[in-house]
Amino acid sequence: MESTEGQSSLPVWDREGMLERIGGDTDIAMAVIEGFLVTIPDQVTVLKDFLEEGNLNGITHTAHSLKGVAATVGGERLRQVALLIERAGKDGDTETAQNAFAALKQEFDTLFDVINQSDLNPENG
Repeated sequence: MESTEGQSSLPVWDREGMLERIGGDTDIAMAVIEGFLVTIPDQVTVLKDFLEEGNLNGITHTAHSLKGVAATVGGERLRQVALLIERAGKDGDTETAQNAFAALKQEFDTLFDVINQSDLNPENG
């Protein structure tokens, strides 16, 4: 079983990395952030439902999507936990996936709060 312990050395939000990946365009960054703030809470809920059902395909697919969105916005800790859950889903290890969900939810909530207060949040601009 993999651990989420190494995630604390990663940034909650790599704002500069996100901006670098999109060429420094703050308008694009704001659109990406807006999409994150609107769509990701539902994906976290869907993942929780798949975990409760033991739906391995749903777990794997949703964790993969969360990992990609987290990487796009620079949510490095969230990305790492989503990767752990994705791998657990692929391996048929629902116990590890379920145990990691609490860490994913915590990292999501933290990232959501940080981004929500950012100057790149269209609501703040």
